[in-house]
Amino acid sequence: MNDDPDSSSPLDKPVRFVKGVGLRKSQDFAEAGIHTVGDLLNFLPRKYLETGELTPIAEIKPDTFYKVCGRVVSVSTRRFRGRRSVRSMTTIGVRDDTGKVSAVWFNAPYRADSAKTGDTVVVSGKVTEYKQLQMVAPALEIIGEGPAENFSEWSMPVLPFYKLPAGFYQRTMRKIIAAALETAAGSVGDIFDEALLRSRNLMPLSQAYRAAHLPDSIEQAHTARRRFAYDELFFMQIAMALKRGAVKQSLKNHR
Repeated sequence: MNDDPDSSSPLDKPVRFVKGVGLRKSQDFAEAGIHTVGDLLNFLPRKYLETGELTPIAEIKPDTFYKVCGRVVSVSTRRFRGRRSVRSMTTIGVRDDTGKVSAVWFNAPYRADSAKTGDTVVVSGKVTEYKQLQMVAPALEIIGEGPAENFSEWSMPVLPFYKLPAGFYQRTMRKIIAAALETAAGSVGDIFDEALLRSRNLMPLSQAYRAAHLPDSIEQAHTARRRFAYDELFFMQIAMALKRGAVKQSLKNHR
């Protein structure tokens, strides 16, 4: 790894020189195997969310599956005594500008650690009604800290979600990768010429990086990931060919 921030290869620059990283976060990245800008850009999202899929809480109805975004306003666990199948109930209250819904888990008190008051979360599950609207055992994902209206990325058509290194929120990860794209992606060279890319219907590498991390649509994200899958297969075939060549040479030397 080149430790010079002015290195001629933008992907070889240490990740700590990316805006928003610094020494402490670079150490967290290192524990996740991310040392350079190239490592960071190749740390692709694990999934995507089309923000158009989100429903205002005021519009959700029982017996239907929804995905909502809001701010955590309460976290509590109620424990029950005696011999019964339900020994505890953990409730996380989520509110947006239109209403409130409760995420409920039974016999899972550890769920109280899933989020804290003030976090912005995406909650998805089937809505039921018992005194109030609730989702029982829903999927819950922390977007970041602070109210949802502070998150400008919710104006994006598609949100990337990453397998986060320790100490990171999704919002922080998106901002850091966006900074890396701003400074590096445009100057990334491509190993394939334009003719081959056109014949294989592949994105140029610099475009694929941007489309994978900041896609305008789910389809664009999938097209970008197809480019990375092609590269992976290409290099795998080269490695196998080199290995076969080395084996043939070794056999020849022992004749």
